[in-house]
Amino acid sequence: MTYRLLVSNNADLQLEKILRYVAIKLDNPTAAAAILEDVKRTYIHLEHMPEAVALCEDPYLAAFGYRKIKLRDHDYVILFRLADDIVQISGIFHMRENYIMKL
Repeated sequence: MTYRLLVSNNADLQLEKILRYVAIKLDNPTAAAAILEDVKRTYIHLEHMPEAVALCEDPYLAAFGYRKIKLRDHDYVILFRLADDIVQISGIFHMRENYIMKL
């Protein structure tokens, strides 16, 4: 089964902010491109096997059905929920961020 991916405006803005920070502030466009590729790879995985990702360990997030997947090669996580055949991407955060407060 293939799931449909819906990326929230908030998640798009968060990704744009991350990429801009790495490319411009850190002056590393190569790293920004690598993060983007990692996100795209993770999105493809979520289109095919989102149910393989466990609910968040945090009971508050789990109560709302949030799941968390770490990017394979970078210290970022994607929070999402499943609704039938739809993967709803809610946010993209650095692993050390307090993303509960930012959802």
